[in-house]
Amino acid sequence: MDPSHLPAELFDKIINSTARRNDVKTLCNLCLVSRRWQDILTSRIYSRWSYDGKHQSISSLWKFVRSVLSSKQIANAIFEVNIRNWTLGLNQECGLLILLDHDIDLIQNAIGATGLQRIETHILVAVRKADPRPFMALLLASLPNLTTLYAHIPESDLFINDVFRKAASNGQHMDRPLKNLRELHVCSAWNYWQHESYYDRHEYFLSIYGSPMHFFRIPSIQRLSVFDFYDGNAARLFQIQKIAPRSSSITDLTLVYSLSSQLSGPDTSALLAVPNMLINLCIYWDDYDLLKDENGPRISNADLWNAIQQQAHSLESLDVFRACGTDLSSRTSQYGANPSHFGPMRNFTRLQRLSIQPEVLLGGCCGGSYAPFQLKDTLPSSLKSLILYGGEDLTINPTLSQQLRDVLSSTSFPLLSHVALGSTYRGTGLYEADVDPLHGEVERACKNSGRNYETKSIFTYNRGGSGRRYYRHVEDERLRMSKKLETVRFALTEYLYGLQKSTDADADSTPNRLEPSADTNSDDADSDDDADSDDDADSNDAYSDDLDSDEIVLHIDNLDTYEVPWDEVIGEEICWESGESEWENSDYEELEDEDTVEDQEGEELDGHVVSRQDPVPQQTDSEGSGDDSDGVW
Repeated sequence: MDPSHLPAELFDKIINSTARRNDVKTLCNLCLVSRRWQDILTSRIYSRWSYDGKHQSISSLWKFVRSVLSSKQIANAIFEVNIRNWTLGLNQECGLLILLDHDIDLIQNAIGATGLQRIETHILVAVRKADPRPFMALLLASLPNLTTLYAHIPESDLFINDVFRKAASNGQHMDRPLKNLRELHVCSAWNYWQHESYYDRHEYFLSIYGSPMHFFRIPSIQRLSVFDFYDGNAARLFQIQKIAPRSSSITDLTLVYSLSSQLSGPDTSALLAVPNMLINLCIYWDDYDLLKDENGPRISNADLWNAIQQQAHSLESLDVFRACGTDLSSRTSQYGANPSHFGPMRNFTRLQRLSIQPEVLLGGCCGGSYAPFQLKDTLPSSLKSLILYGGEDLTINPTLSQQLRDVLSSTSFPLLSHVALGSTYRGTGLYEADVDPLHGEVERACKNSGRNYETKSIFTYNRGGSGRRYYRHVEDERLRMSKKLETVRFALTEYLYGLQKSTDADADSTPNRLEPSADTNSDDADSDDDADSDDDADSNDAYSDDLDSDEIVLHIDNLDTYEVPWDEVIGEEICWESGESEWENSDYEELEDEDTVEDQEGEELDGHVVSRQDPVPQQTDSEGSGDDSDGVW
């Protein structure tokens, strides 16, 4: 019996046991069994697509975009897209992508179909320069059934910003791009500052004035994660854009603020007022370094609590972590900052999971005042899980252990079944503070009351939501890229230094050289040699003039990753390794290992390697893009 004639649920289980979710090569081979198998599996093959500009070319991106624009069947089959590092080396491949006349016609038709006529001129100019940004914008605008998007977004991108703007517009539902988008997870694209005046030249942020402003207005989005977020002046912006409170359908929100983000109470309140019914909220803010800025705007824990309280009627999960709430020592009082604490949370009647630092909840950090209430007086009775972040910070409040035991012995929390405490970097038995760790006492109290207890290492808890697990891989990858870039910069410095020395030496040896006379009788070969010598001398003199001029064409202080001539000045040993995966060894529970698909006897088609007997309908060209992703960006 042909399994393809079985009910769809059974056939899907058979395919899952034969080919894993990411095993595109096996799925393509199964398409050769019969036309029916091909029809069923084609949508599965194209349902998820990924592209990594660190390993893949602009040509492979264009080939996939061309397939999507040429085939509605393929466009309708794509439900999840994972795009990362796609603006890396923005100008490296100029001239390597050749678009024919019918390609330009296809792009113009797509511009009209997606409603991007407002930037049509910019798109046509950019695609001829092999700029990946208009291709990515056209791709996203041409996927009517896209439900999940993981993306690295440039700080400023005219093209993709216009797609999000149109998706958030009040036009007809059928005319909007991304009308079925349910999940959006974005972080800043690689952005290397050219100016050494910045404290950290590897700066990442997504300003609310860019694409993130539109994220909160796209009516279909329910789950939104924004990393490297900067919400400065959000209150004023929302007022100008007439973004009303309770106007967004977002129910799951994760905000990981950039290092330079300086929150204020009004901006945070305006931001958290936009969702109509927020169920899950995760906030992570590494604001430790901002304490050095005496004049920088600050948000206290009390201000943050007031902003979160707007969603008290619907929140079921709250995860808050901020670096300024821990281990600030004397620097807090030096600049007059007061982290304060949250107010009573009894009005969060639906809250089931709370992850927070005890000093944010109860105060007492850096000699500050404690809250006038006890832990059992502030926690809602609906709570099922309590996680207290911190290491040695758990010893700041000498009564915290007793307060936790009072909660565990109280009858006011019948649903509380899980308690977790953070540990120090070196374990629970190695605290520098004079106060003994409270983990043992709380663990015994949990055991006596029949509750689950857990000690969580500082390296394992999320500190700002499950989205942090994704983001840790992004941060690790950025660190590796930064180190490699510094190696490249050193290689370029040596290259330029050697080139200038060689040029200076040539310049010193050429001033007294006699020019050949016009009437010199010589054979053709000698004439050619003299001409070549003249050209070389002129070239050296011109380059020497460039080096002596005020405008240096290529200099170590002006290098940018978008302009580095990688292939000309560096060797393979310091290029990106082709075998690297941006999120290898992920601790995300659903992550499956991906097999590297290499094009040996087959050819690359739309991001998947298939045999030369093409099983995918409506395809005539060999296409290339990325391997499939498991949704972890």
